[in-house]
Amino acid sequence: MNENPTPEEVRASIVAKSNQLNADDLITGPITVEITGVTRGDKEQPVTVAISGGHQPYKPCKTMRRVLIAVYSDDPKLWIGQRMTLFCDPSVVFGGVRVGGVRISHLSGLAETKTFMLTKTRGKKEAVTVHPIAAISPEDQKYIAAATEELNAAESLEELQGHGEMLKTKSKAIQDAIRPAYATRLKALKQPTPEQPDTLTHWLSGIPDLASVQSCAEFREAMLADCPESLIAEVGAALAAHQDTLQKAT
Repeated sequence: MNENPTPEEVRASIVAKSNQLNADDLITGPITVEITGVTRGDKEQPVTVAISGGHQPYKPCKTMRRVLIAVYSDDPKLWIGQRMTLFCDPSVVFGGVRVGGVRISHLSGLAETKTFMLTKTRGKKEAVTVHPIAAISPEDQKYIAAATEELNAAESLEELQGHGEMLKTKSKAIQDAIRPAYATRLKALKQPTPEQPDTLTHWLSGIPDLASVQSCAEFREAMLADCPESLIAEVGAALAAHQDTLQKAT
């Protein structure tokens, strides 16, 4: 007996066979995507917007192109990396028939909700409202926190570079958020490990007076009796030198 199809398989079965994102593709709900590229289209649809998520390209109508220009300027290079929420607007009419259309409801880069009075038909304008989209979603924030922790714990350049390769598959917003942590850890791993201080010198620096030197000499004889003669001699020479320093200071 065949297994029941997954929700993903069911959604895939209704995707329109087209070279662009259609209103029918959004009947299950809006999608939030990143603009990954902008290319020249044809006479009817002069702008083609490549989007993330494996979706077909979005070919915005004239009204939505005006919105994008109003928010990001007429330089399409500045659109790349921005995010937008697309939805199916069932009120869109074409040829006198309500066919629905793809519209933008949210855009990244907005500090507040914006309403634009744009031409709908000759001599008639309509209000188009676009809301700000959170720069980073709660899910992405959780990922960023976990990834940053992993970067900080990386013990080698190879391990860090492995994380870096994984980050290349993420959105520009995530990469921008994690880049400072990556750079900081990279700099730390490239720096040579600082030499450990001379333990014997450090120990001697804590001996404040001649009486303490004598106590340390007795400690040396008791505790280092079974140690190699070279170590005993080294400690003895260091104590004698430190004793000489303290005598000159008195």
